[in-house]
Amino acid sequence: MIQISYISTATKPMSQEDLEQILRSSRENNAQLGITGMLLYGNNTFIQILEGEENTVNELIGRIKKDSRHTDFQVLKKKAIDRREYADWSMGFKRVSGEEFQAVKGLENLVEKDFNTKFLGSHENIVDSLMEHFRKDRLKKIGQEELSLDQEDRLIQVLHQTIRAAVKVLAVLMVFTILWGVVDV
Repeated sequence: MIQISYISTATKPMSQEDLEQILRSSRENNAQLGITGMLLYGNNTFIQILEGEENTVNELIGRIKKDSRHTDFQVLKKKAIDRREYADWSMGFKRVSGEEFQAVKGLENLVEKDFNTKFLGSHENIVDSLMEHFRKDRLKKIGQEELSLDQEDRLIQVLHQTIRAAVKVLAVLMVFTILWGVVDV
């Protein structure tokens, strides 16, 4: 398997609808092709990592290069991998802004205007840091959603409701028993 990261510049600013369309088709196609990865978009710039079988990823990169929605396509890194870093995502996505760079350790001085192909193309370490940060951030959020302390499991909710109902029934029976005992005396 291989992992390829690239950067490119959008030919026009991407609206939310444009990005959603890209993600819908990417997720559907990638799932069929066995490709996983993540896409960052900000300041009219794309950063993407794709991983999967070498021939499949190379063919997809060839199609992506020809896509008229972007220019300045540059492959930053191509490496053989033993395991996927984005195994659970047919295509993870994050729209990034200057404020979010402040949260990335070591990139506190990065500003939104630096998020472009010219700057990022000569600073691969920044691309690596961004992708790693947002990958870990997304994994953390997924973990919190799945194991949230604020949101109980559906089974737990049903059990709580059943216990509450049983306690109410027992309370009524106790009152009835007490009243029966008083009337009987």
